[in-house]
Amino acid sequence: MSDRANRFANSVFTLIAFLVLIAPVPVFADQFLNDLRPTGTPFVFGLHGDYQFFLRGIERSGDPQGSHPFNSRIFHTLTLEPDVRLTSDFRFHARWRPIKNEILFDSDVDANAFGAKAFESNALERTFFEARIFQIDTAGGLVPLEFHNFYMAQDDVGGLLVAKNNISSASITNIRVMGFGTASGESSNLLGREKRNTALFGVDAIADTQNYTIEGTLGFLSDNSETTSAVGTPTAGNEGHVGLSVIRFRPERSIALRIFGNTNTENKKSGGLIVAEQSIIYHSTRWDRPTWYLNGFFGTEDYQSMANGSLKNIGFLFDQTVGAPQLDNKGINAFGFATGFLMGASRDLSIIPEIAAVLDQSNKNNNQVSGGIRVQTRLFDTSFLRWDTVFLQETAVADRAATTLQAVYKF
Repeated sequence: MSDRANRFANSVFTLIAFLVLIAPVPVFADQFLNDLRPTGTPFVFGLHGDYQFFLRGIERSGDPQGSHPFNSRIFHTLTLEPDVRLTSDFRFHARWRPIKNEILFDSDVDANAFGAKAFESNALERTFFEARIFQIDTAGGLVPLEFHNFYMAQDDVGGLLVAKNNISSASITNIRVMGFGTASGESSNLLGREKRNTALFGVDAIADTQNYTIEGTLGFLSDNSETTSAVGTPTAGNEGHVGLSVIRFRPERSIALRIFGNTNTENKKSGGLIVAEQSIIYHSTRWDRPTWYLNGFFGTEDYQSMANGSLKNIGFLFDQTVGAPQLDNKGINAFGFATGFLMGASRDLSIIPEIAAVLDQSNKNNNQVSGGIRVQTRLFDTSFLRWDTVFLQETAVADRAATTLQAVYKF
């Protein structure tokens, strides 16, 4: 497609986005996304999503190439999520990004030079049906696999989810049990295993009590790919995965301990990841529930997440917009922490200063130290404006600093 055609298509999609924003459409919820439930009404069509753009400036100090010490560009993304409910117990859902991290107003610039991928658009990331059969919730297609606050899994895979909710017993107020399985071969769509003949299946269970939430996961990945490379090095093998999260809730303090493990039958190696999280809420007349948090992790050399899990929720310095400097969030052969203070927990205004570090235990020895501040304010009922300023110092590469202004309009 020519540059002129790309610019025209972007303009059309942007216009459509704003037309959708001002058009009231009914939106209904679902079982497998964000713990929302269907409304029980008959046929409903809903279209929701978001349009966001962000202005990013990046500066590299000590860049050996000496070129472009400061870059600034505007990127934008359009996400559309249509819902079609045929009956009170059957619906279709999809997520489509016709525009994703594309440079706005200047298609002649190479997006990869600014950390964005130039050909990520037109990606149908999620599409599945959901039905309730004999009081069992079932979803099939490109379904979301999200476990343990995204530490163990955050991926959209080709497969099937089967869940039973609202099971209660004695002091346990609610139990949810979910079985999951992906298609075999490359159609499983597992990130990081795209060219491998794999299939993933297992079970995830969550139990809620008055003061605790406990989540446990067992997964098995069957791999029928070629097990050795041309030089005889093992490249594949069946994998076993296990995860356990214990979260304790108190009025002013929450503590979580998460343990993940994996093993590979081909190379006989096992790995693990431990994540600890703590938050304390203080009393204040000036700020709404000011909260101090301290999160840490330790990962071994052979650790591998089950399905594209990451440490993005350790702190915002581990999860920046595409192309902005961020800490390594894979958790492999490293340990680190993030600590910060959330001033203002309301949606109207929040300010978060944060410092974090990752100490690399591999031969690369690329230790990272980062500091930053995030300011976020509400624009409309569900939309927001966010400003991040981040500095990242690394052992192996030049220091980087970035500021990002991001506006997100949800509809």
